[in-house]
Amino acid sequence: MSTFSYPDRDDAITATFVQREDSWAEDEAAILEYARSYIKDGKVLVDAGCGFGRLIPEFAPYFEKIIAIEPDGERIGKAKQTVDYLNLNDKVEFLNRPIEDVSVQDIADCVLSSHIIQHISNTAVPRVLRKMCAMLKPEGVLILTTNGTREEEDQFSSASLQEGELVEETIQKIGFELLVASHSGSVPVHKFSSASLQDLLETAGFEVLEEKPFHSGTDVLAIAKKR
Repeated sequence: MSTFSYPDRDDAITATFVQREDSWAEDEAAILEYARSYIKDGKVLVDAGCGFGRLIPEFAPYFEKIIAIEPDGERIGKAKQTVDYLNLNDKVEFLNRPIEDVSVQDIADCVLSSHIIQHISNTAVPRVLRKMCAMLKPEGVLILTTNGTREEEDQFSSASLQEGELVEETIQKIGFELLVASHSGSVPVHKFSSASLQDLLETAGFEVLEEKPFHSGTDVLAIAKKR
């Protein structure tokens, strides 16, 4: 069992951000609907970093089986409660471990990765993307959302709550890496440039089909298929 603990306990930082963005829910609903248009074969979905299981019901009608991976024990426990409440137990298998440690290979028609890679070490991102690629069948599709930037170079920041207020601070790459390693409660955020994200995906074994910004350009949806 994994001992990993996500720094944003109960998604308090994320919830504070969402509350100040009037169109956040509508934007996400639209981008998920768009992403689902790429699903052609709905047998097996891997939800790589399922968190509280928030997106499982969004994709469950399109697949016969979902493998939900989450290293945080508390978060996967709540995801199991969600699945139980929705009577999806027969469809969903949970794996409480880091994505890199999962042995599933050449099984998934689609891998979903929602806002995961922006919070992990730069050295871990290529490994995680290669593992996601290995999980897919040939021509399988990756649906990936992450933080993005319109700048030519990647940007880094930290997000925290101070006296109930959301505080975002720009930091350097080394500061980001230290924050990832510190588990301090502040959330490290890696904002990928378009060129950087495409290079990472191609190096991991994907062909990038499309990139689509959403949430006023602060986030990006990437659709890629296994080469």
